Amino acid sequence: MCQFASLLFHVPSLEFAVSNLLSHSKTFEALDLSEQQGWREAHYLPSGEIGCRTIDGDSVSPEVAARVLREQFPTFPGFLSWALSHGASLEGREKEGGCTVAHEAARCGHLPSGFDRWDLADGRGWTVAHSAARCGHLPSGFGRWELADSTGRTVAHEAARYGSLPPGFDRWELANRNGWTVAHEAADTGHLPSGFDCWELADERGWTVAHTAARYGHLPSGFDCWELADERGWTVAHEAACYGHLPSGFDRWELVDKAGWTVAHKAACYGHLPPGFGRWELADRNGRTVAHKAACCGHLPYGETVESLLSAARKNRCNRRRRELRAERKVAHSGQ
Repeated sequence: MCQFASLLFHVPSLEFAVSNLLSHSKTFEALDLSEQQGWREAHYLPSGEIGCRTIDGDSVSPEVAARVLREQFPTFPGFLSWALSHGASLEGREKEGGCTVAHEAARCGHLPSGFDRWDLADGRGWTVAHSAARCGHLPSGFGRWELADSTGRTVAHEAARYGSLPPGFDRWELANRNGWTVAHEAADTGHLPSGFDCWELADERGWTVAHTAARYGHLPSGFDCWELADERGWTVAHEAACYGHLPSGFDRWELVDKAGWTVAHKAACYGHLPPGFGRWELADRNGRTVAHKAACCGHLPYGETVESLLSAARKNRCNRRRRELRAERKVAHSGQ
């Protein structure tokens, strides 16, 4: 990225001149000026820092020149407006990377009002709009969310990552080359709005927005699409189980991926089964139960063994079945 806006000043008159905001030498050339005529180099950083260079024998010190420049242009936006009105261009590029002055101005929030060259891009396709979006400097009413760099990453992706999407944004399906959508990006950083309901949006591997939110604990209370699965059959519930983000009261422990692992197996593996868990008998395709998995990973409840847990689970299953049968008979009798 360009680091400063270049300009020239004259000794001793302290006039200022500008043509190319990235290059002193190009300004000298464009305006047919030279050091022999008393012109010296200066720069004005977007941060507000000013630097001036003098040579031996000059009647003005760098500090005096900087003070006069500050008095004439107290802020960088004021300087930039003056520079643009005197023929400087926001489209000047660095030789390496192709970054324009506009990229740096956008990053610092100093683009002039009415700026409309959002598609100006560097060598990677990174646009001025991407730079503005990263730092939350897009104007209200901006609508070119689909502008993308060479990887397909859109301006909306950048705004989503940094929480600067506007209220009412609805282009969640915009995706990069791998199918990673704006919604995935927002879910990754916890910036999805309340009421978001496009959890099924998936990348090319079937990884949904809900999977991403589940990994980081960003699913809303009341979420109920636990069965959404990627190409491996790995559900949202599996992902939440691995990271300890299943809600209290979760009861979809039997959901299974293509390898035969239930959600309960994954929670047991990482020590995230809740107190009072009772589905120890759930088994994978090889008959390996949740109790066996917990024992293997050192996460059996204190004082319990695989045998004691499976015995209790069988008893609970029998009791559950008796209650179900009683309820069925009661319904049958009431209908006679």
